[in-house]
Amino acid sequence: MLKGENAQFLYETLRPSSMTLVDSWSAEEIMSGYSPFDSLPSYIDDLSATESYFGGPLDDQATFDRLLAEAKARFTGRDNVKFVVADSFKGLDQVADSSLDLVYLDANHQYEFIYRDLMYWKEKVNDNGLIVLNDCIVSQLGARQNLGVHQAVSAFLKINVDYLPLVLTLGNFPDLVISKRRNPRINVVLTSLLRSGRVLEVPDALFHSFSQKSPGGGMSYFSFN
Repeated sequence: MLKGENAQFLYETLRPSSMTLVDSWSAEEIMSGYSPFDSLPSYIDDLSATESYFGGPLDDQATFDRLLAEAKARFTGRDNVKFVVADSFKGLDQVADSSLDLVYLDANHQYEFIYRDLMYWKEKVNDNGLIVLNDCIVSQLGARQNLGVHQAVSAFLKINVDYLPLVLTLGNFPDLVISKRRNPRINVVLTSLLRSGRVLEVPDALFHSFSQKSPGGGMSYFSFN
């Protein structure tokens, strides 16, 4: 959620009948959940490198209080938007099973947390629904931020064979859209997304070999190296 920019974009683009925004807005959670190690490994950037993105020190709760206030301001007067100040696991009980058309997962990006989010939040999606995962990439830049999203959703799709990948957005930190195979609107959704020109269709059989490399400034989305 952060300061609500993406949530506002989704709200204004999709015009949902209701929207539930779940985030802890917690400095303690950010600081404790970034790495499972007592000492940060040399191959992972320190959290201080992202302070400009968050707008202040990540160990200061005031940073997140400001972000929450900004997010709420974006939705002033929109009574169909509900804020849940809790992490993505504790916020589950605020949403009924099979009630959602879209779940956008953008919480802790470590493997175990993303996998848990997928396993639990999938129960909240109806048969016509989609799940979108933020920062689904294997890349040098992503590794510096300790991203485990691609690895988690790859494992999820192997185990939950009733789901399949549809498209990736284009960019250095793409979103992945997945759907239930039995979704009766899957072809309509896929066609609509592809017409936007801002996504890449993801063949089910190739997804698990997906990575991003950019030698010489170029970009390759599927790599078997």
